[in-house]
Amino acid sequence: LRLFRLLRLLRLTRLQRIMERHEEQVQQYANIIRMVRTALFILWVTHVVACVWYFAGNEPTDEVNPDGTTVQGWVAELYGGEDAGNVNGTAPNHYIASLYYAAMTMTTVGYGDITPNTTAERVTSVVSMMLGGYVFGIVVGIMSEITRNASYGESFKDMELGKVISLLRANDVPPS
Repeated sequence: LRLFRLLRLLRLTRLQRIMERHEEQVQQYANIIRMVRTALFILWVTHVVACVWYFAGNEPTDEVNPDGTTVQGWVAELYGGEDAGNVNGTAPNHYIASLYYAAMTMTTVGYGDITPNTTAERVTSVVSMMLGGYVFGIVVGIMSEITRNASYGESFKDMELGKVISLLRANDVPPS
């Protein structure tokens, strides 16, 4: 009975050798998966910010300019409102403009061609800027961890190779 248990333990060492052999490949795929997940996370956050930005810019407001005119949101200002008959005022163009604004705000580029006019738009802009900084921090952390993990695999191989070379020199094995 103990002999069978010992044989099972031998199988574990064989499994460990197999895992070590394929660990580098698995680590590469894990890093690629993490980078893809990070990119999808960035796209999702940008999409959500774009949708909130569009909603904030498309809501009617009671705000009044100093000259007595009603403050228009960015959608009405850029596309001339619903009744203007602007060809560019379609839903896909609105979404692309919102996505553009979200990406420019979150990356802190901010070209200034689409600007907040209403209070709701300004609040959305402030939250977008803060969220952009937070997302940027997450991305930098994930990418540095991926880089660290990749370089750890290389340094581990170098360390193991150094052990083999030391063992060969200690046993006076001539170089080939």
